[in-house]
Amino acid sequence: MSEVSVGIDLGVTAQHEAYILGPAGKKTFRFFTTVDEIDALVNLARSTAEHPEDKIIFVLEPTGRSWIAISRVLKAQGYDVYMVNAKRVKHYRSYLNGKRKTDKLDAKVLAAMGRDYEVLTPVVIPREEIMVLQILTRERVRLQELATSEKKRIKALCHDILPGLSSLLGDNFYHKAWRPFLSKFINPFDIMRAGQAGLSDFLARHDAKADDLKLVPFVLNLASEVCKLHGIENKMYFQAIALTMGNYLDILDTCESKVEEHDKLIAVNYPAAHPSRVVETVPGVGRILAPVLIACTGDPDRFSSLKKYKGYSGFIPEVSESGERAAPGLRMTKQGPNHLKRALYLAADRARRWDIELARIYYKAMTEKGHCHAQAVCVVANNLAGRILTILKEDRPYVIRDPKGAPISRTEANQYILKHLTVPEHIRQRKRSRKTA
Repeated sequence: MSEVSVGIDLGVTAQHEAYILGPAGKKTFRFFTTVDEIDALVNLARSTAEHPEDKIIFVLEPTGRSWIAISRVLKAQGYDVYMVNAKRVKHYRSYLNGKRKTDKLDAKVLAAMGRDYEVLTPVVIPREEIMVLQILTRERVRLQELATSEKKRIKALCHDILPGLSSLLGDNFYHKAWRPFLSKFINPFDIMRAGQAGLSDFLARHDAKADDLKLVPFVLNLASEVCKLHGIENKMYFQAIALTMGNYLDILDTCESKVEEHDKLIAVNYPAAHPSRVVETVPGVGRILAPVLIACTGDPDRFSSLKKYKGYSGFIPEVSESGERAAPGLRMTKQGPNHLKRALYLAADRARRWDIELARIYYKAMTEKGHCHAQAVCVVANNLAGRILTILKEDRPYVIRDPKGAPISRTEANQYILKHLTVPEHIRQRKRSRKTA
């Protein structure tokens, strides 16, 4: 029995491009995401088969969310649908056609890769609860990154106009009392006109704390120095600066407000996607990271081994071997969803402080392998990924154990880590790129 391989290059705004590679011929087909056009594609693929019982498989990349609808229709008709990692497609296309890239060429490459089952991953359509969680958590991460970007812009603009203010305020720079101040008093001449009484009154009306009010004389002194640098006030210039700062602050407020909205929706939908909530027993995983891990993992049984899940997470190193030569210590593959890698990294950085085995992995990576902090945390994240998949498959809580394997509390584990597995400061200093006084 022969086989027909159909590669589908999904379009975001344009039509999808399909390339049919069958024993009775090769054909191309362009279509939109409708049941009738998908049926037309199936009929065209069937026409390239030699026998009615020939198997037809469909291969695609997970572009956007259009793959879900197409896969659902094809799987409902009994056809096998597979995904291929985008990096594999890119490498295979470069091997075959150099730097050429077209939709038809991508579809042709996908069809050709349909003959190699080792690079294919069967499509598993997530449950509705998981898909809702995927949308919410992915958007929350995007909003959080946008808010972080705006904070950097705000600090950079403040440093240009009022150098030294961000250092003076420290952790209070983004406090709700100082945000209105930045919007109204980014002009140093306005600060001088308001004076100590005016600034103190303004901050007090915006819920400033006593420590904030103590900084007013220092802010006035800083503004005075900046006014000396400018000499004459350029009102149009500072109006433009104030408008820009106001835009940045408005975007930041909007992002933070939307993050709170998403947190509420995630809190409502998360229990339905993960009723047992065992992932929250993993040290370093709390109410923010748990929904991300569940959304990205989906059904844990779709991963046949820990190795496949680790590969999906992107924290495994690349491999390079030839003859008797092997190159260890290569960079990570970085495949898989970015927000999954981010969640695992953040969880690993916390978990190493509460789990003795993970702390030992981090300690050896820093002291014996010469890794920097980020590299060592990635090694921990790779190990943690396997542990998370295990407890999800077995639906059991995470257990922290001592070096002899007996269960212990987080506090006891933390005390042991501080005593026996703390990385010496001189090793950390050796790996730091920042200058220290």
